[in-house]
Amino acid sequence: MHQVCREREPMYRICRELKPMSMNPISLVLLLCLVLSSSATEMGNSTMIHVGDKEALLRFKSWLKDPKGSLTSWVGSECGHWNGITCDHETGRVLHIDLNSMGLAGPINPQLCELTMLKTLVLSSNNIGGSIPSCLGSLSWLQRLDIQRNQLQGSIPSELSGLLNLESLILADNPSLLDGGNLEWVGILTSLTMLSISNCNLSITKIPDSFSSLSKLSVLMMANLSLKGDVSEGIGKLPSLKHVDLSYNQLQGTIPELNQSLVTVSVAFNNISGTLPCFSKSINSLSLLNLSHNLLVGSVPTCITSLRELTVLNLSCNSLTNQLPPILSFSDKLLVLDVHSNSLSGHLPPRIAETSENSGIILLNLASNQFSGEIPTGISDLKMLQGLFLSHNQFTGKIPPAIGNLTFLQVLDVSHNRLIGSLPLELVGCYQLVVLKLNNNNLSGILHPELDALAGLKILDLSSNQFSGEIPLPLAGCKSLEIVDLSWNNLSGQISDAFTRWVALKSLSLAGNCFSGELPSWVLSFPSLQTLDLSGNNFSGSIPDFEPNHNSGWFSGDDSWFSGGCRAKAVVSATLTGSHELRVVYSSQIGLCVDLSENSFRGGIPSGLLSLKGLKYLNFSYNYFFGQIPAKLTELKGLKSLDLSHNLFSGEIPAGLSGMESLVFLNLSYNCLSGFVPKRQRFWRFPGALVGNPGLCGEFYREGCPDSGFSVNSGVVLVGEDDGFMSLSAFGISVLVSFYASFVAIFCSAKARNYIVRPWKPAS
Repeated sequence: MHQVCREREPMYRICRELKPMSMNPISLVLLLCLVLSSSATEMGNSTMIHVGDKEALLRFKSWLKDPKGSLTSWVGSECGHWNGITCDHETGRVLHIDLNSMGLAGPINPQLCELTMLKTLVLSSNNIGGSIPSCLGSLSWLQRLDIQRNQLQGSIPSELSGLLNLESLILADNPSLLDGGNLEWVGILTSLTMLSISNCNLSITKIPDSFSSLSKLSVLMMANLSLKGDVSEGIGKLPSLKHVDLSYNQLQGTIPELNQSLVTVSVAFNNISGTLPCFSKSINSLSLLNLSHNLLVGSVPTCITSLRELTVLNLSCNSLTNQLPPILSFSDKLLVLDVHSNSLSGHLPPRIAETSENSGIILLNLASNQFSGEIPTGISDLKMLQGLFLSHNQFTGKIPPAIGNLTFLQVLDVSHNRLIGSLPLELVGCYQLVVLKLNNNNLSGILHPELDALAGLKILDLSSNQFSGEIPLPLAGCKSLEIVDLSWNNLSGQISDAFTRWVALKSLSLAGNCFSGELPSWVLSFPSLQTLDLSGNNFSGSIPDFEPNHNSGWFSGDDSWFSGGCRAKAVVSATLTGSHELRVVYSSQIGLCVDLSENSFRGGIPSGLLSLKGLKYLNFSYNYFFGQIPAKLTELKGLKSLDLSHNLFSGEIPAGLSGMESLVFLNLSYNCLSGFVPKRQRFWRFPGALVGNPGLCGEFYREGCPDSGFSVNSGVVLVGEDDGFMSLSAFGISVLVSFYASFVAIFCSAKARNYIVRPWKPAS
């Protein structure tokens, strides 16, 4: 026996360990089975690639760039060593190619068509370009063609109609795949069970009539193709259909009661009208239903809760009306319920869904409707809830303290309602919160120091309420905060040095409160800060100078800017991942701006502030700043809005200030500026920008300057180059303005300003 084993080396490696001894028949049979199994495995692994197929693969490889080195194993002749290649054990012919996500780039070499026994070709998620070789239609044994998520160009060759054994045709997400013809030839592929051509730039305008012959088709993915026509014609004639995605098209009509037992249906972003069907044939199968962004009307029918396998229901952005049925209760398998942006009204059902120990709704989005009444305490029974969006409704009463029992909650948004009462201390139980938005309600009371338990909080928006007291120092422990908006409350006190621990801070708004004291030196030095709004408070003293960090957010932040002010906007959304966890995403629309208006600041503009090259919006109005306007302002090439009005600035206007190409708003009115304003400075672009500066004169003024033949500015609004004479009404206005400007001329000093100009400061 030892001699036999030596003749077959794979078997000998097992046999040589045996000691010479007598063996019973059962042991011998088991040993032989083990030896033969090992031998067969090793023989399979050492299958030699067919010579012609090897040559075709190497030519295919020669056209590709392989930055990851995914194909470096394509050497020798043993098929088992070739990455992504599977061969027939007997003939060595290549049967399967799977090169998914290998970073390959380049065109497909037509030599690949010489692999005549090929059954599977997967080149998905690479950077493969060029056209689809028409010769692929000659691979008569091909069952799966997957070349999605690449950069393919040209048309889908009609020669693919020769793939009569094809079961899966997946060409989706090739944005440069331009022309697919009418795809009527696809109807010939009667073995097809899956067709995915979403997100290509094809010229087809309707679902081809020939598709009705695809009796085995169970997966139809044709999203984002500009399809038109009646939606029922596309899905009603496919008897085996299980999964359908026709979203992001222009389909119309209504959704009938379908006869198929569907599993997933996504027809979002179309023009579908009518009422919501019950999908009665899919009671035990339908798991995903997305009809968002359509024109659906009527109520949400109670029968929809009969879909016991439903995990995702998205009816958002339609025209649904009326009250949710009081007996509405989904199964505990439902993970996402999204009906935001409809016209649903009335009180919420006391129990939206069944719950169990380890299942239940994860995302509940009822925002932007007309729901009223109190927030039901039953929401706290949804123990798995991670995202709760109730904003922009008409909810009244208090925030239920029981919400603090939702320990998995990451987003709580009840903004823009009519809620009253204090901030429940129990909210600190939601220790995984990332977003807390309670703004635009009638909440009152103090901010609890215990809020520091929300260590992962990134967005805190309590603006437009009636909170009072000071910002609790322990809140500085929330080191992950990026957006803090406490504006338009009744908060007071000074800014503590403890808040330097907000190292991730991008936007801070304390506007419209009663904060006082001087600004600390670090307030503009946060490494990621892009927005600072301290307007409408009682801050005083001078603005401390600082050394700007050229790697800070002021230099590398968002380039957006908002003419409406300096407040950051965070649009929060949440999606469900495959592991049933919520993925919270927010786009922070943050302008690079500083607003210190309507305070009692004095002194000049610090040089450090003028070094923030990315600054877009600067508002220092209604303060007591004095001295000359720094010429360095003209170096802020991206500045779009500058408001220095109602201060005590004096001297001449820096040359080139009004000529800044990026500037769209400028206001220097009601200061003590003086000097000649030449025509070339183009101040006519900003009507009223120089009102109330009695020492200014120039070519655009009606009266002449005393020493140059031009007039002294008596507060008259500047006239544009081509405006001609003022109208009678404009003249009347100028008289009133002149009267006011006369007082400014007489009392143009800090002391006079304190007694005369200050009372006209707008109420905050």
